[in-house]
Amino acid sequence: MNIPHNGARHRIMRALWPDYRMVWRWHFLAGLLCLPFVAFLSLTGGIYLFKPQVDDLIDWRYEHLATGGNNAPPSQVVAAALSAVPGSHLLAYELPRTAHSATRVIVSHGADAVRVYVDPHSLKILKHVSEEHRFERIIFNLHGQLLLGNVGSVIVEMVASWTIVLIVTGLYLWWPRGRKGQTGGVVYPRLNAWGRTRLRDLHAVTGAWLSLFVILFLASGLPWSFVWGHALQSVEKTIGRITTIQDWEIGHVRVRDTIAGTPATPPVPDTMTGMKGMSSMPGMDMPPVATAPVPPLDEAAFDRVALTGATLGLRYPVLLTPPATGRTTMAGAFRYTGPPLAHDGARHPRRAGRRARHICGQTDRRSGNRLWGGRP
Repeated sequence: MNIPHNGARHRIMRALWPDYRMVWRWHFLAGLLCLPFVAFLSLTGGIYLFKPQVDDLIDWRYEHLATGGNNAPPSQVVAAALSAVPGSHLLAYELPRTAHSATRVIVSHGADAVRVYVDPHSLKILKHVSEEHRFERIIFNLHGQLLLGNVGSVIVEMVASWTIVLIVTGLYLWWPRGRKGQTGGVVYPRLNAWGRTRLRDLHAVTGAWLSLFVILFLASGLPWSFVWGHALQSVEKTIGRITTIQDWEIGHVRVRDTIAGTPATPPVPDTMTGMKGMSSMPGMDMPPVATAPVPPLDEAAFDRVALTGATLGLRYPVLLTPPATGRTTMAGAFRYTGPPLAHDGARHPRRAGRRARHICGQTDRRSGNRLWGGRP
Protein backbone atom coordinates (compact mmCIF):
# COMPACT_ATOMS: atom_id res chain seq x y z
CA MET A 1 0.00 0.00 0.00
CA ASN A 2 1.43 3.33 -1.02
CA ILE A 3 1.23 5.94 1.71
CA PRO A 4 1.66 9.46 0.40
CA HIS A 5 4.52 11.43 1.91
CA ASN A 6 3.95 14.60 3.89
CA GLY A 7 4.07 16.90 0.87
CA ALA A 8 1.47 14.91 -1.07
CA ARG A 9 -0.72 14.54 2.00
CA HIS A 10 -0.56 18.28 2.56
CA ARG A 11 -1.61 18.96 -1.03
CA ILE A 12 -4.53 16.50 -0.71
CA MET A 13 -5.75 18.16 2.50
CA ARG A 14 -5.49 21.59 0.90
CA ALA A 15 -7.53 20.36 -2.07
CA LEU A 16 -10.26 18.90 0.18
CA TRP A 17 -10.34 21.59 2.87
CA PRO A 18 -11.56 25.08 1.93
CA ASP A 19 -8.91 27.75 2.17
CA TYR A 20 -9.12 30.94 4.20
CA ARG A 21 -10.35 33.09 1.32
CA MET A 22 -13.21 30.71 0.49
CA VAL A 23 -14.36 30.63 4.10
CA TRP A 24 -14.18 34.43 4.18
CA ARG A 25 -16.44 34.60 1.10
CA TRP A 26 -18.98 32.27 2.69
CA HIS A 27 -18.91 34.37 5.86
CA PHE A 28 -19.36 37.57 3.88
CA LEU A 29 -22.25 36.26 1.77
CA ALA A 30 -23.99 34.74 4.81
CA GLY A 31 -23.71 38.10 6.54
CA LEU A 32 -25.26 39.95 3.59
CA LEU A 33 -28.14 37.46 3.54
CA CYS A 34 -28.80 37.18 7.27
CA LEU A 35 -28.09 40.53 8.90
CA PRO A 36 -31.18 42.40 7.58
CA PHE A 37 -33.41 39.55 8.76
CA VAL A 38 -31.54 39.24 12.06
CA ALA A 39 -32.06 42.94 12.74
CA PHE A 40 -35.76 42.65 11.91
CA LEU A 41 -36.23 39.50 14.03
CA SER A 42 -34.36 41.11 16.92
CA LEU A 43 -36.71 44.09 16.80
CA THR A 44 -39.90 42.03 16.66
CA GLY A 45 -38.60 39.58 19.25
CA GLY A 46 -37.70 42.43 21.59
CA ILE A 47 -41.22 43.85 21.26
CA TYR A 48 -42.83 40.44 21.83
CA LEU A 49 -40.67 39.97 24.92
CA PHE A 50 -42.79 42.67 26.59
CA LYS A 51 -46.09 41.14 25.49
CA PRO A 52 -47.82 41.37 28.93
CA GLN A 53 -46.84 45.02 29.33
CA VAL A 54 -47.94 45.92 25.79
CA ASP A 55 -51.25 44.11 26.23
CA ASP A 56 -51.86 45.93 29.52
CA LEU A 57 -51.14 49.27 27.84
CA ILE A 58 -53.52 48.56 24.95
CA ASP A 59 -56.31 47.26 27.22
CA TRP A 60 -55.79 49.80 30.01
CA ARG A 61 -59.25 51.33 29.74
CA TYR A 62 -60.88 47.89 29.90
CA GLU A 63 -59.13 47.24 33.22
CA HIS A 64 -60.51 50.39 34.87
CA LEU A 65 -64.26 50.36 34.34
CA ALA A 66 -66.28 52.76 36.46
CA THR A 67 -68.91 50.24 37.44
CA GLY A 68 -70.66 49.25 40.61
CA GLY A 69 -73.01 46.61 41.94
CA ASN A 70 -72.93 42.88 41.48
CA ASN A 71 -71.49 41.12 38.48
CA ALA A 72 -73.70 39.08 36.21
CA PRO A 73 -73.18 35.30 36.27
CA PRO A 74 -70.42 34.13 33.90
CA SER A 75 -72.94 32.21 31.80
CA GLN A 76 -74.84 35.44 31.08
CA VAL A 77 -71.59 37.18 30.15
CA VAL A 78 -70.88 34.35 27.70
CA ALA A 79 -74.39 34.62 26.25
CA ALA A 80 -73.90 38.36 25.68
CA ALA A 81 -70.58 37.70 23.91
CA LEU A 82 -72.13 35.03 21.70
CA SER A 83 -74.96 37.36 20.71
CA ALA A 84 -72.39 39.96 19.63
CA VAL A 85 -70.85 37.50 17.15
CA PRO A 86 -73.70 35.63 15.40
CA GLY A 87 -72.99 32.04 14.50
CA SER A 88 -70.24 31.63 17.08
CA HIS A 89 -69.72 29.28 20.02
CA LEU A 90 -67.71 29.53 23.22
CA LEU A 91 -64.00 28.88 22.92
CA ALA A 92 -62.64 30.21 26.22
CA TYR A 93 -63.67 32.38 29.14
CA GLU A 94 -60.96 34.51 30.72
CA LEU A 95 -61.37 35.13 34.45
CA PRO A 96 -61.40 38.89 35.15
CA ARG A 97 -58.25 40.24 36.77
CA THR A 98 -60.03 42.64 39.15
CA ALA A 99 -63.56 43.67 40.04
CA HIS A 100 -63.21 46.65 37.66
CA SER A 101 -61.98 44.63 34.70
CA ALA A 102 -63.97 43.84 31.59
CA THR A 103 -64.56 40.14 31.06
CA ARG A 104 -62.88 38.71 27.98
CA VAL A 105 -64.75 35.95 26.20
CA ILE A 106 -63.08 34.22 23.24
CA VAL A 107 -65.58 32.78 20.78
CA SER A 108 -65.00 30.62 17.73
CA HIS A 109 -66.38 32.03 14.49
CA GLY A 110 -65.55 29.72 11.63
CA ALA A 111 -61.78 29.31 11.51
CA ASP A 112 -61.21 32.49 13.52
CA ALA A 113 -61.21 33.31 17.21
CA VAL A 114 -62.82 36.58 18.27
CA ARG A 115 -62.10 38.24 21.63
CA VAL A 116 -65.16 40.00 23.03
CA TYR A 117 -64.87 42.53 25.88
CA VAL A 118 -68.02 42.51 28.03
CA ASP A 119 -68.94 44.77 30.93
CA PRO A 120 -69.73 42.19 33.67
CA HIS A 121 -72.24 44.55 35.32
CA SER A 122 -74.33 45.86 32.42
CA LEU A 123 -73.45 43.10 29.90
CA LYS A 124 -72.61 45.84 27.40
CA ILE A 125 -70.29 44.87 24.57
CA LEU A 126 -67.29 47.18 24.81
CA LYS A 127 -65.18 45.81 21.98
CA HIS A 128 -64.61 42.74 19.87
CA VAL A 129 -61.52 41.99 17.83
CA SER A 130 -60.13 39.00 15.98
CA GLU A 131 -57.29 37.29 17.83
CA GLU A 132 -55.29 37.28 14.59
CA HIS A 133 -55.54 41.09 14.40
CA ARG A 134 -54.36 41.85 17.92
CA PHE A 135 -51.08 43.75 18.09
CA GLU A 136 -49.09 41.09 19.93
CA ARG A 137 -50.32 38.39 17.52
CA ILE A 138 -49.25 40.48 14.52
CA ILE A 139 -45.81 40.88 16.10
CA PHE A 140 -45.72 37.13 16.77
CA ASN A 141 -46.55 36.31 13.15
CA LEU A 142 -44.04 38.88 11.92
CA HIS A 143 -41.35 37.32 14.08
CA GLY A 144 -42.09 33.71 13.20
CA GLN A 145 -43.61 33.79 9.71
CA LEU A 146 -43.13 37.32 8.29
CA LEU A 147 -46.94 37.38 7.87
CA LEU A 148 -46.55 34.78 5.10
CA GLY A 149 -47.77 31.69 6.93
CA ASN A 150 -45.74 28.51 6.54
CA VAL A 151 -43.83 30.01 3.60
CA GLY A 152 -42.57 32.75 5.89
CA SER A 153 -41.73 30.15 8.54
CA VAL A 154 -39.53 28.31 6.03
CA ILE A 155 -37.82 31.60 5.09
CA VAL A 156 -37.13 32.40 8.75
CA GLU A 157 -35.63 28.99 9.44
CA MET A 158 -33.49 29.25 6.30
CA VAL A 159 -32.18 32.55 7.63
CA ALA A 160 -31.57 30.93 11.02
CA SER A 161 -29.69 28.06 9.36
CA TRP A 162 -27.55 30.48 7.36
CA THR A 163 -26.89 32.42 10.56
CA ILE A 164 -25.39 29.24 11.99
CA VAL A 165 -23.18 29.08 8.87
CA LEU A 166 -22.25 32.71 9.54
CA ILE A 167 -21.24 31.86 13.11
CA VAL A 168 -19.26 28.73 12.22
CA THR A 169 -17.31 30.47 9.44
CA GLY A 170 -16.74 33.44 11.72
CA LEU A 171 -15.26 31.19 14.42
CA TYR A 172 -13.01 29.61 11.81
CA LEU A 173 -11.74 33.03 10.75
CA TRP A 174 -11.28 34.10 14.38
CA TRP A 175 -9.36 30.96 15.38
CA PRO A 176 -5.78 31.95 16.36
CA ARG A 177 -3.50 30.29 13.81
CA GLY A 178 0.20 30.78 14.42
CA ARG A 179 -0.41 33.09 17.42
CA LYS A 180 0.39 30.73 20.28
CA GLY A 181 0.16 32.43 23.67
CA GLN A 182 -1.23 35.66 22.23
CA THR A 183 -4.38 36.95 23.93
CA GLY A 184 -4.74 40.36 22.29
CA GLY A 185 -7.08 40.08 19.34
CA VAL A 186 -8.16 36.61 20.49
CA VAL A 187 -9.56 36.91 24.02
CA TYR A 188 -9.96 40.68 24.10
CA PRO A 189 -9.88 43.32 21.38
CA ARG A 190 -6.77 45.46 21.01
CA LEU A 191 -8.37 48.83 21.59
CA ASN A 192 -5.01 50.60 21.52
CA ALA A 193 -4.57 49.61 17.88
CA TRP A 194 -5.72 51.78 15.02
CA GLY A 195 -7.41 51.34 11.69
CA ARG A 196 -8.28 47.93 10.30
CA THR A 197 -6.72 45.97 13.17
CA ARG A 198 -8.93 47.64 15.76
CA LEU A 199 -12.09 47.15 13.72
CA ARG A 200 -11.18 43.51 13.04
CA ASP A 201 -10.65 42.81 16.75
CA LEU A 202 -13.93 44.47 17.74
CA HIS A 203 -15.80 42.38 15.18
CA ALA A 204 -14.03 39.05 15.64
CA VAL A 205 -13.59 38.95 19.42
CA THR A 206 -17.09 40.27 20.17
CA GLY A 207 -18.59 37.81 17.69
CA ALA A 208 -16.65 34.89 19.18
CA TRP A 209 -17.91 35.63 22.68
CA LEU A 210 -21.49 36.12 21.52
CA SER A 211 -21.56 33.10 19.21
CA LEU A 212 -22.47 30.60 21.95
CA PHE A 213 -25.49 32.63 23.07
CA VAL A 214 -26.64 33.27 19.49
CA ILE A 215 -26.50 29.55 18.68
CA LEU A 216 -28.57 28.82 21.79
CA PHE A 217 -31.15 31.41 20.67
CA LEU A 218 -31.31 29.88 17.20
CA ALA A 219 -31.49 26.28 18.42
CA SER A 220 -34.26 27.10 20.90
CA GLY A 221 -36.33 28.89 18.24
CA LEU A 222 -36.06 26.33 15.44
CA PRO A 223 -38.61 23.89 17.01
CA TRP A 224 -41.28 26.52 16.29
CA SER A 225 -40.43 26.60 12.58
CA PHE A 226 -42.17 24.51 9.96
CA VAL A 227 -39.50 22.08 8.71
CA TRP A 228 -37.40 21.76 11.87
CA GLY A 229 -40.51 21.52 14.05
CA HIS A 230 -42.03 18.67 12.07
CA ALA A 231 -38.64 16.94 11.92
CA LEU A 232 -38.41 17.08 15.72
CA GLN A 233 -41.97 15.81 15.94
CA SER A 234 -41.07 12.86 13.70
CA VAL A 235 -38.04 12.07 15.87
CA GLU A 236 -40.25 12.07 18.96
CA LYS A 237 -42.67 9.63 17.35
CA THR A 238 -39.82 7.40 16.17
CA ILE A 239 -37.55 7.11 19.21
CA GLY A 240 -39.98 8.04 21.97
CA ARG A 241 -41.29 11.21 23.48
CA ILE A 242 -38.75 13.89 24.29
CA THR A 243 -41.37 16.02 25.98
CA THR A 244 -44.46 14.96 27.87
CA ILE A 245 -46.78 17.37 26.04
CA GLN A 246 -45.95 19.39 22.95
CA ASP A 247 -46.95 22.86 24.05
CA TRP A 248 -45.52 24.93 21.22
CA GLU A 249 -46.80 25.82 17.78
CA ILE A 250 -45.11 24.33 14.70
CA GLY A 251 -45.25 26.69 11.76
CA HIS A 252 -48.38 28.74 11.25
CA VAL A 253 -51.17 27.81 13.67
CA ARG A 254 -54.25 29.97 14.17
CA VAL A 255 -55.14 31.12 17.67
CA ARG A 256 -58.49 29.38 17.36
CA ASP A 257 -56.76 26.00 16.87
CA THR A 258 -54.29 26.68 19.69
CA ILE A 259 -57.02 27.35 22.25
CA ALA A 260 -59.40 24.65 21.04
CA GLY A 261 -56.67 22.05 20.64
CA THR A 262 -58.20 20.91 17.33
CA PRO A 263 -58.25 22.48 13.86
CA ALA A 264 -61.41 24.15 12.61
CA THR A 265 -61.41 21.87 9.55
CA PRO A 266 -61.27 18.18 10.51
CA PRO A 267 -58.37 16.24 8.96
CA VAL A 268 -59.07 13.88 6.09
CA PRO A 269 -59.40 10.30 7.36
CA ASP A 270 -56.48 7.93 6.72
CA THR A 271 -58.61 5.87 4.34
CA MET A 272 -58.93 8.90 2.08
CA THR A 273 -55.31 10.08 2.14
CA GLY A 274 -54.75 8.74 -1.36
CA MET A 275 -57.73 10.74 -2.65
CA LYS A 276 -56.78 14.19 -1.33
CA GLY A 277 -55.81 15.48 -4.77
CA MET A 278 -59.01 14.25 -6.41
CA SER A 279 -61.15 17.06 -5.05
CA SER A 280 -59.73 19.41 -7.68
CA MET A 281 -60.57 17.08 -10.57
CA PRO A 282 -63.74 17.84 -12.60
CA GLY A 283 -66.62 15.66 -11.55
CA MET A 284 -64.75 14.35 -8.51
CA ASP A 285 -65.91 16.81 -5.84
CA MET A 286 -65.69 15.16 -2.45
CA PRO A 287 -68.46 15.80 0.06
CA PRO A 288 -67.44 17.90 3.05
CA VAL A 289 -66.52 16.05 6.21
CA ALA A 290 -69.29 16.47 8.74
CA THR A 291 -68.30 18.25 11.94
CA ALA A 292 -69.60 17.20 15.31
CA PRO A 293 -72.23 19.57 16.72
CA VAL A 294 -71.17 21.80 19.59
CA PRO A 295 -72.84 20.60 22.81
CA PRO A 296 -74.96 23.18 24.65
CA LEU A 297 -73.28 24.88 27.58
CA ASP A 298 -74.35 23.70 31.03
CA GLU A 299 -74.82 27.18 32.50
CA ALA A 300 -75.13 26.11 36.15
CA ALA A 301 -72.01 23.94 35.95
CA PHE A 302 -70.10 26.64 34.07
CA ASP A 303 -70.95 29.24 36.74
CA ARG A 304 -69.78 26.91 39.52
CA VAL A 305 -66.51 26.11 37.75
CA ALA A 306 -65.81 29.79 36.98
CA LEU A 307 -66.50 30.88 40.55
CA THR A 308 -64.33 28.04 41.89
CA GLY A 309 -61.51 29.05 39.55
CA ALA A 310 -61.70 32.63 40.79
CA THR A 311 -61.04 31.43 44.36
CA LEU A 312 -57.80 29.61 43.49
CA GLY A 313 -55.74 32.77 43.29
CA LEU A 314 -54.05 31.78 40.04
CA ARG A 315 -51.87 34.26 38.21
CA TYR A 316 -53.49 36.17 35.36
CA PRO A 317 -54.35 35.29 32.61
CA VAL A 318 -56.53 32.26 33.39
CA LEU A 319 -58.60 30.66 30.63
CA LEU A 320 -61.59 28.40 31.26
CA THR A 321 -62.34 26.22 28.25
CA PRO A 322 -65.58 24.32 27.67
CA PRO A 323 -65.61 20.50 27.44
CA ALA A 324 -64.35 18.95 24.26
CA THR A 325 -66.81 17.45 21.83
CA GLY A 326 -68.10 14.15 23.11
CA ARG A 327 -67.35 14.89 26.77
CA THR A 328 -69.93 15.60 29.38
CA THR A 329 -67.73 17.27 32.01
CA MET A 330 -66.58 20.86 32.24
CA ALA A 331 -62.80 21.10 31.94
CA GLY A 332 -61.10 24.36 32.85
CA ALA A 333 -57.61 24.73 31.41
CA PHE A 334 -55.66 27.16 33.57
CA ARG A 335 -52.83 28.72 31.58
CA TYR A 336 -50.45 30.87 33.58
CA THR A 337 -46.76 31.60 34.02
CA GLY A 338 -46.53 32.19 37.77
CA PRO A 339 -46.97 29.91 40.79
CA PRO A 340 -50.28 28.02 41.03
CA LEU A 341 -51.53 29.94 44.08
CA ALA A 342 -50.82 33.53 45.00
CA HIS A 343 -50.53 32.86 48.76
CA ASP A 344 -48.30 29.85 49.30
CA GLY A 345 -47.54 28.87 45.71
CA ALA A 346 -44.30 30.86 45.54
CA ARG A 347 -42.86 29.13 48.61
CA HIS A 348 -44.48 25.70 48.28
CA PRO A 349 -45.49 25.08 44.64
CA ARG A 350 -46.16 21.37 45.23
CA ARG A 351 -48.40 22.13 48.19
CA ALA A 352 -50.23 24.73 46.10
CA GLY A 353 -50.79 22.19 43.34
CA ARG A 354 -52.18 19.65 45.83
CA ARG A 355 -54.52 22.30 47.24
CA ALA A 356 -55.79 23.18 43.75
CA ARG A 357 -56.40 19.50 42.98
CA HIS A 358 -58.23 19.11 46.31
CA ILE A 359 -60.57 21.99 45.47
CA CYS A 360 -61.11 20.55 42.01
CA GLY A 361 -61.89 17.17 43.52
CA GLN A 362 -64.59 18.73 45.69
CA THR A 363 -66.11 20.38 42.64
CA ASP A 364 -66.10 17.09 40.78
CA ARG A 365 -67.75 15.13 43.61
CA ARG A 366 -70.42 17.75 44.18
CA SER A 367 -71.54 18.52 40.63
CA GLY A 368 -69.94 15.93 38.40
CA ASN A 369 -67.88 18.65 36.68
CA ARG A 370 -64.12 18.79 36.65
CA LEU A 371 -61.80 21.76 36.99
CA TRP A 372 -58.29 21.22 35.64
CA GLY A 373 -55.27 23.30 36.58
CA GLY A 374 -51.83 23.19 35.03
CA ARG A 375 -49.10 25.00 33.18
CA PRO A 376 -49.49 25.61 29.42
